[in-house]
Amino acid sequence: MASIEQKDDAGLKWLLVVSDGFNGKKRVKRKKIFSGTEKQALKAAVLFEDEVKNGKYCPASKDCKLSEFVDMWIKDYGEKNLAPKTLARYKEMLDSRILPTIGQLKLDKLKPMVINRLINDLADMPRKDKKEGKLSAQTIRHHYRCLSAILQDAVDWDVIKENPCSRVTPPKVKKAKVKVYDEEETSAFLTALETAPLKHRTLIWLEIATGLREGEIMGLEWIDIDFNNNSLKVERASQYLPGKGVFTKDPKTEESQRTLALPKNVMDLLKQHKAKLAEKKLKLGDFKNGGLWKGSDRLFVTWDGRPGHPTWPGKWLAKFLKDKELPHCSFHSLRHLNATMSIAAGVPLKNVSARLGHSDIGTTANIYAEALKSVDREAAEKMGKLLENKPEEKDGRAKKVKRIRR
Repeated sequence: MASIEQKDDAGLKWLLVVSDGFNGKKRVKRKKIFSGTEKQALKAAVLFEDEVKNGKYCPASKDCKLSEFVDMWIKDYGEKNLAPKTLARYKEMLDSRILPTIGQLKLDKLKPMVINRLINDLADMPRKDKKEGKLSAQTIRHHYRCLSAILQDAVDWDVIKENPCSRVTPPKVKKAKVKVYDEEETSAFLTALETAPLKHRTLIWLEIATGLREGEIMGLEWIDIDFNNNSLKVERASQYLPGKGVFTKDPKTEESQRTLALPKNVMDLLKQHKAKLAEKKLKLGDFKNGGLWKGSDRLFVTWDGRPGHPTWPGKWLAKFLKDKELPHCSFHSLRHLNATMSIAAGVPLKNVSARLGHSDIGTTANIYAEALKSVDREAAEKMGKLLENKPEEKDGRAKKVKRIRR
């Protein structure tokens, strides 16, 4: 039950008090200062009690610990707005490093110096994957961004006045060069791929032709393939999280939902792959009729027709390259290979960006800066040769230039 206590002689300042259960044997009380008449204070106390009971009340920054605010933020914002994988990553960073270090601090104690000390502490923390070395600058920067995003919402929700992270400089990250196969390595890879099963050849050819994200290619269904117009639609993505298993979600961004044209040779492989799956289904028999084929509309399925695991492409590719004694290449690198080949072929950057599903052409330009520089150098050399050329007749004699009288 709510109560009010007069805090001044004029009767215009009140302390609103609401019971909020027990913490062990001790009753928890929420308190809030209110300015106004006694009648207004009583009404405000009733509303205050309703907020507390419905979990909508966040104590002032002097009373609220970072860990308490994070719990509320996850429930009210994170679970409703973040992608499952992003939320899982945020929780992992919060629970493993951020909250154990500064979670007990009240929000009003989170000054820039505290955030800076946290960054320094992170630099000395060991990796969770048990590999040698400390956390990378990129990983530390991810922790910084996670905390900053949460505290910025605290500012927007009038819980704190300013985001302490805004006055702290995160560690600089050296831009990693995108490693892709060159022409010789690509040729050797495709030659070796000829010995792979049809399903796997189709997977790799399709990836090189489209540059889809791993989750996008594993989320493709046969309804997405247009055999009449030689194209496919990206409508969903397949992902996996420990504790949740394999699940389907919308593509990463609105721009990620896109239609891509496909070359004829890739379409031919897709037709062969689809026919092969139909044969296998007939051989195993439908699960509903006592057979083993459990059925799925996905392009890439397990031996009994269930959707393939989202991480299967990368795991298979790593093993295949090792067996063939070829240079390592992640599945995501094939996406980069698609982009660099497109840029080298003169495809406009805007089209490359759209095919990759990037929400901003600047993202594409930033990732493939080296490829763009190479194309720019090639263009400059072509222009130089053009300027050096002298117009000639077919018999090799120089043309006479007719002067225009003015």
